[in-house]
Amino acid sequence: MILQSVYDYRYLNTLQLQELFFPSLRSCQIRLHQLKTLGLIYVWKVIETPGVRRRHSMSLISARGARVLADWHGDDQRAYVERSHQARDHCWHAVHDLEANQFFVSLVSRSREIRRQGLQIWSGEEQVREERRERAREIKQPIPTPDGRGIYHANGGRIFFDLEWDRATESLQRMRQKIASYVAYFKHYRDADQHHVLFVVPNDDREDSIQYETWRGRPNYSLDTCCSFWTTTSDRLRRWGPLGTIWLKVVNRAEKPPPIG
Repeated sequence: MILQSVYDYRYLNTLQLQELFFPSLRSCQIRLHQLKTLGLIYVWKVIETPGVRRRHSMSLISARGARVLADWHGDDQRAYVERSHQARDHCWHAVHDLEANQFFVSLVSRSREIRRQGLQIWSGEEQVREERRERAREIKQPIPTPDGRGIYHANGGRIFFDLEWDRATESLQRMRQKIASYVAYFKHYRDADQHHVLFVVPNDDREDSIQYETWRGRPNYSLDTCCSFWTTTSDRLRRWGPLGTIWLKVVNRAEKPPPIG
């Protein structure tokens, strides 16, 4: 399960793996040390500047681990090994990916305390990209690739959502393009309004901007259907968790636009 998870989600830290699979942090560390000794995973220290803040160590799959996983599935090894090399050699956004993955880990952890609820499917960015690539060729336009996709079971129904984890490193122009790609992608779906796009942003000012840009970029519901957009801040998420009353829905364009500033 550990090999599959670090392959699917690229980077997971020790605490995340413990929350998913182990009763204690020590038992997780022992298992990770065994996998590292066998050469199946890399375990890297993570230090974030400024202030040289130490985080939990990060795990990612090695080429040997990728081969073992491919053999276990009965698949060709090349694609697995290539993905392992990409995770190892292109890790500039590892902190972003760890934070996005934490959303799903928290969702799994919090839902354990609630009967008849839980995360049914968690798809990583690479898997979603591969699945939507063919669709992009069909409609001949950019396809949104979220930082993760999930299906959450609750109250006898299912909630479909894409996660966009925003650290305010992308310009508003880039965010407009991303929002437009969601609108264009889901306008072909009859039940588009049942699919939710969740933006987690670093602060209130950024949330105001995303709310306004999304309100401006979505169609009028009297004319077209569209996916539902929701926003929250990373601080609210840390305080109350993903199942808390923390989400602000972007209103219909026929309604009053959200305030700015």
